[in-house]
Amino acid sequence: RTLYEGLLQRYKEVSVTGGVASNNISIVDAADAPAEPSKPDLLLNILLAAIFGLGLGIVCAVLLEALDETVATPDDAEAKLGVPVLGVVPLLDKGETTADALAHVRSPFSEAYYSLITALQFSTPDGAPASLLISSARPAEGKSTTAYAVALNLARIGRRVLLVDGDLRNPSMHRVVGIENERGMSNLLSGSAELASVVNKTAHDNLFFIPCGPLPPHPAELWGGDRVRNFLNDARRQFDHVVIDGPPVLGFADAPLLAAVVGGAVFVVESRGTKRGQARGALRRLRVGRAHLLGVVLTKFNSKSTSYGGYDYAYDYNYGGEQRSDADRGKRGKGRR
Repeated sequence: RTLYEGLLQRYKEVSVTGGVASNNISIVDAADAPAEPSKPDLLLNILLAAIFGLGLGIVCAVLLEALDETVATPDDAEAKLGVPVLGVVPLLDKGETTADALAHVRSPFSEAYYSLITALQFSTPDGAPASLLISSARPAEGKSTTAYAVALNLARIGRRVLLVDGDLRNPSMHRVVGIENERGMSNLLSGSAELASVVNKTAHDNLFFIPCGPLPPHPAELWGGDRVRNFLNDARRQFDHVVIDGPPVLGFADAPLLAAVVGGAVFVVESRGTKRGQARGALRRLRVGRAHLLGVVLTKFNSKSTSYGGYDYAYDYNYGGEQRSDADRGKRGKGRR
């Protein structure tokens, strides 16, 4: 019992001693607040975000380019369509009309079509063909503008040119030229009019025009007759060149029929507007019709939105303009003196 009481007393003493916390902590030095946080590392995060964003942008750009089925650049046209590029026509500035751009013979738009004329001069051993068809895969790609510009620029260099609105389904050239669409090709091909009665003078020297005329019920039948060849033979005796603004190739038989009887065909492709499949299908139809395909004209080309051309393209078409601007500034400076 004495032993038990001794152990119990000792246990109580230990319990009391353990309940008293010993304080062996002391402040050695006061902590200073940091000038900037240790985490996150803002500069590192910005650098990583920039690298990630750039990489993601490149991947997206490559992916979008791979998924883009349109003909975008001259390289696309030659590589994907297998046809030489005769010319590249720039996209018009906002608010600028075709007539205004062509009226200024030194504008990039007009210069592009002069370059096309030069290419046509070398397209055959005998120079530009006496009869030309301008067509495209679908509407609104710039074929009518191209036909008018080709005819106008040929007339400007002294050629006697006959421009023909050959779209007997949806004529528009008479509005561009500014002549009423009363009598024209439909009358001539149906035998109700002679060539001299449907040819109109235009406001430009050496440029003459035949409108579409009344819309026929079956345009393909008119283009498939012998009167087309007779018309071309008669026109060649009076004019140096006959430029025909044809209908779109896809969906109609008119353009292949026309392409088979003219001296050469020019195919218009809208940059980033015409799908490669559409262009290939249209070219295939022209080749089946044994057309003499001279090449492709890429229209509405925006060099700023593509990697093609860049400096070279802008330099070619603006070089003369820069020289004239310098000369004009010099003249104005002398005038002030």
